[in-house]
Amino acid sequence: MSIFSATGGLLPGSYQRPDFVIVTNADFGRAEYYYLPCKLNQLGYIPLVSTITGLIRTLLGIIHTIVHLVSAIFDRENRISHLKESILGAKNIVRGIIETTPILGNLAMFIVDTIRKKKCMALHNPPLFSNNELFILHAYGEQIAQKSAEEIIQARTILNREPSESEMVNIIASPKWIGYF
Repeated sequence: MSIFSATGGLLPGSYQRPDFVIVTNADFGRAEYYYLPCKLNQLGYIPLVSTITGLIRTLLGIIHTIVHLVSAIFDRENRISHLKESILGAKNIVRGIIETTPILGNLAMFIVDTIRKKKCMALHNPPLFSNNELFILHAYGEQIAQKSAEEIIQARTILNREPSESEMVNIIASPKWIGYF
């Protein structure tokens, strides 16, 4: 059962709100990867901008942690999920504090995300399908969505160009991807 997010889905880092995704195209025996960190993490790499976003992330993390810890006390059925969400809030508090330090904090978060990317990429080897026509979206090493090559070609036709990496994620993740264009 899915539980609510105390901060309305603003804090990334869970399976419901991944802070990065990987798109795999198993095409003719080769794998094509796109690694896409979320916008909030990308802003954490920019000096001074990250000071503001880091403070916002820290505040949201505090709210998220408190609300889910209180919810864990009163909602026995979803206690484990609430505790996991409170850990997510705590991780965002730490990341937000680090991001507020210009240059050193930005560099630290870039290095951390690079290491996380390598670990996530190692979690899965893209399956090679007999028809070789699937684009697969992964978050934290698990498949969360897929689209056929035909659907990707339709999107390219609508766009009249190659989709950007973030557009590819939207195309694959959304059941009605045409609405994104």
